Amino acid sequence: RFDVYVDTNSPTNHFTPTGFMGDPDTMSVDLQDMTQPYSGGTAIRLEVTPWKPKPKPEMVGDVISGDVITGDIQEEEPYEPVHWSGLFWQNPADNWGDINGGYDLGKFNTLVFYARGLTGDEVLSSVKIGGIGQGEEAPFADSAEKEAGPIQLSTEWQRFSVNLSRMDLSYISGGFCLVFEEKDNPEGAVVFVDEIYFTYDPGAEPSARQTEFPFYVYKDHAWYMNRFFPSGTMGDGNGITMNTEQIDNPQSGESCVEFTYKPTEKPEERWFGVYWQHPEGNWGAIDGGYDLSEATRLTFWVRGAKGGERIEEFKLGGLTGKYPDSDVAGIGPIVLEKEWKQYIIELRGRDLSNISGGFCWAASVEEVPPEGMTLYLDEIRYEK
Repeated sequence: RFDVYVDTNSPTNHFTPTGFMGDPDTMSVDLQDMTQPYSGGTAIRLEVTPWKPKPKPEMVGDVISGDVITGDIQEEEPYEPVHWSGLFWQNPADNWGDINGGYDLGKFNTLVFYARGLTGDEVLSSVKIGGIGQGEEAPFADSAEKEAGPIQLSTEWQRFSVNLSRMDLSYISGGFCLVFEEKDNPEGAVVFVDEIYFTYDPGAEPSARQTEFPFYVYKDHAWYMNRFFPSGTMGDGNGITMNTEQIDNPQSGESCVEFTYKPTEKPEERWFGVYWQHPEGNWGAIDGGYDLSEATRLTFWVRGAKGGERIEEFKLGGLTGKYPDSDVAGIGPIVLEKEWKQYIIELRGRDLSNISGGFCWAASVEEVPPEGMTLYLDEIRYEK
């Protein structure tokens, strides 16, 4: 085994938790918590406080050609916070790919860690290995990146593992990373981790993330089992506004997703739409997605604000790139009704072994009136 963390100040610890990300002010770390370690004398305690708007700093004037032009002090204005926090274990400390550090972990194929929550409501939004270093300012990039999650914790210690089979681990400076998102932990989180290490499992084979059905693209806003992110705006995407927590007349549960589109001035693209992706923003460049081979259909509910709105297609899959989706399937065009209606995309006979583009809709600018259009989606899920 190759240790990331065993005990505080252990000589076999190979990575340091120095890579704060997102909103670092929300996260505090205790590397020697002794209340209830899984093994040894200490564990790591991470506390994430709720994400809140913060004031902008006061502005007292402008500087022009070296002359200070003073003016009235501006009132503090709130700004939207970053809605997530994360922490990378790095080698050497604070290395974001600008230092030649890291390790050759090519003889290992599994990362193991133990974790628990203080209340049992905590969710690890994602666990990552590698992925450090992008662009010219980071010449020493990690050779691979793998992400898993979300993971629901309990109050008892549990063993978790991430399958790294057939990945290029020849250079890894980002040995371990935890990410907490507000949608998963709206009240913050207190999490304990211990015994983080790489090992070789002779029985490990490449496998997709665990799938249990129904497998949700979207159920409710901030529901921790939503597996994809509506992050892929397309075409004339600047004209799209999105509200994932619309509470007015959801089909079921507490919320639905509202999309409003108003054509931009002289749009270059004559179409628009949104992809739900995994991980967020993935167009096929990241090894993400899920094995949904057991699914026989994808179901979703949709309605229009007025009725008569035309959507050219609803589909899943179809992303290309280094890690492309294994298939694509869809239906359309569909003219929406004002009342909720369920639609089904049949999946029997499809290769769903790797799907990063979990759901997508697209429409034509030519079919949209000048005042725009609004549609609502709810209960998007894969079924066996």
